[in-house]
Amino acid sequence: MPRENSVHLSGYIYKPEERTSASGTIITRFGMKVYAGKGADGKSAYDFVNVKYFNHIVDTQGEKDVFGRLVVEKWEKDGIKHHNVIVLADKVLDIETPKKEEPPKPQAIDDDIPW
Repeated sequence: MPRENSVHLSGYIYKPEERTSASGTIITRFGMKVYAGKGADGKSAYDFVNVKYFNHIVDTQGEKDVFGRLVVEKWEKDGIKHHNVIVLADKVLDIETPKKEEPPKPQAIDDDIPW
């Protein structure tokens, strides 16, 4: 039995590009920078993923969670066949940055215990 094709990525989106199809559907394409672990030099490494999202306008501010599935786009141009693996997004959500809690303020001790 085939397993479900699902993807969940967290990262920063860049270069969003919106188009409207002939039928009026909004199509947004964007790249996504995702953390890929540490490189051989010990520094953080990143991968870049192409995403397509229908009927939504994506804001470029902040980190996002993207939920969707992998698809292979295929086309032919000038007699040459091309293909590109992308994420077809079902949902794009803002990632809430946790608020830093302020340390508790010292409270005055009001008791009758002698020192």
